[in-house]
Amino acid sequence: MAQLRGRKVAFTPNTTSQYFLLKQLESTGLTFRDIEPVPLAPAEGLTALIGGSVDALAGFGTTVQVAESKGFPVLADGAPS
Repeated sequence: MAQLRGRKVAFTPNTTSQYFLLKQLESTGLTFRDIEPVPLAPAEGLTALIGGSVDALAGFGTTVQVAESKGFPVLADGAPS
């Protein structure tokens, strides 16, 4: 997650994607101030990631599956460790 410092990160406001992004950032000592948060609807976030206008996407459901199928790596997931 540290590699997201200063990067544009899409997320969907008021959803688990925002919560999860915040928690993952906090786990590495970062906050929203350390990234450039880009609030978007799920489909818009995926389009922005594929088009290159954001560097990362905090997504869920099929948006993550589509991003992976396009070759984007998963930096973290919500699966219990």
